[in-house]
Amino acid sequence: MAARLGAAQVAALGDFVEAGRRLVGVPGAALGLISGGEVVLAKGFGVRALGDPAPVTAGTRFAIASLTKALTSLMLARLVDERRLAWDAAAPDLLPGLRIGGAGTARRVLVRHLAGACSGVPPRDLEVIFRFGDLTADGVLAMLGAIAPTSEPGAMFQYGALPVAAAGFLGGHVAFPGLELGAAYDEAMRTRVLGPLDMDATTLDLEQARTGDFAVPHAPDVDGNMVRATLAHHRAVVPVRPAGGAWSTVDDLLRYLQLELALGVLPDGQRYLSEEALLARRAPQVAIDAAGSYGMGLVLSRQAGATVVNHEGSLIGFRSRMMWLPEHGVGAVVLANGDGGELIGSGLERKLLEVVLGAAPEADAALATGAARLTEERAQLRARLEVPAGAAAASRLAARYRSATLGELAVRRDGAALVFDFGRFATEVAVQRGPGDEVAFAMLEPGIIGLFPFTVGERDGKRTLVVREGSYEHVLEET
Repeated sequence: MAARLGAAQVAALGDFVEAGRRLVGVPGAALGLISGGEVVLAKGFGVRALGDPAPVTAGTRFAIASLTKALTSLMLARLVDERRLAWDAAAPDLLPGLRIGGAGTARRVLVRHLAGACSGVPPRDLEVIFRFGDLTADGVLAMLGAIAPTSEPGAMFQYGALPVAAAGFLGGHVAFPGLELGAAYDEAMRTRVLGPLDMDATTLDLEQARTGDFAVPHAPDVDGNMVRATLAHHRAVVPVRPAGGAWSTVDDLLRYLQLELALGVLPDGQRYLSEEALLARRAPQVAIDAAGSYGMGLVLSRQAGATVVNHEGSLIGFRSRMMWLPEHGVGAVVLANGDGGELIGSGLERKLLEVVLGAAPEADAALATGAARLTEERAQLRARLEVPAGAAAASRLAARYRSATLGELAVRRDGAALVFDFGRFATEVAVQRGPGDEVAFAMLEPGIIGLFPFTVGERDGKRTLVVREGSYEHVLEET
């Protein structure tokens, strides 16, 4: 029997989000709940920005990051219904500029592989983060084509932005072959998804997103204090926006969840999408781990005896999560404007299972433990950092470096601060002590503190900085 959310359960879920927001230190959050096809809660908590009393509402726009992937796969599903493409079509046949490995390998990459995180291409998102300034959709395809596959298509879960971006551009090109790839994708999303679902507040335009009622990103500084975060890295998402560039509201995302729970039927009773095309996106494409699988922009699992469909989004200063229990007609979406908000999202999913299905009460304790662990991890990282970076370590650096994948880097002093300047953005760096005599430099930009340290080295008589992304090494060599 399908479960429902009563008034007490709705209140408990709202209280959980607000308590989590305060515990984690996130300035604002928004929560939406659906039960029995109806919106039973759409509410904001806290503020849009520190230092500003403007409250978060259900109409406040947040960067939803990877929740965009599900909307992109919905656009592809519409094209499947229109018989403009097929999930099992060879992707290069539909997007001639797509190159993955050799010609034989590329032919084996299907549309569902690109959308399903199993194209065979390993994640290489740092190249987008560091070189976004002049990157176009065509440049994204060229970047993807330069990466050697590490598995057969469909064989391994490899989660990255580039293949999904290619899937979105493929759909746009099929729908509007006369337009530039990025513009074609935007128009395909407007005509196939955002317009029909009345998601009027949702946009893929970063400048438009930051008008009216919008949330500001926040992240902890090097000492753990929550501060406003830079938008530089949000601009890095624009070239790969099918994978994570949308901004949306709880009100709009609830319309999307209603469609999912109604199996493709709009609230007015009109069929927007065939049930077959909609559910194909939930078919497991590849196992993530023993507990879950990845569909096309959606994660599938069994929890507390029920099917759970979800996805989370993470971008500097923003965290998002949507989830629904298709067998019970219940769904939720939570958006937060601060790093650490992922604990609220994962906790809410557990809390939903508790209040709907009577699962063992674990969410509150897990949230408290997670918040304490996050605080401790930040403190431990701070203890390993030398701020400002001392002269002895800095003397091992060259003035300029270049990498075939990450571009150019200039090293300079700004008062006491040691600065790494990548042209598109610049950040103070600290010395991060590693094992033995290894010396690395950690970026101090809130939201990326300690991520992807630059390790000092030497190759062929030239000084180098090495950044590791998974098993791949990006090498910057002095020039």
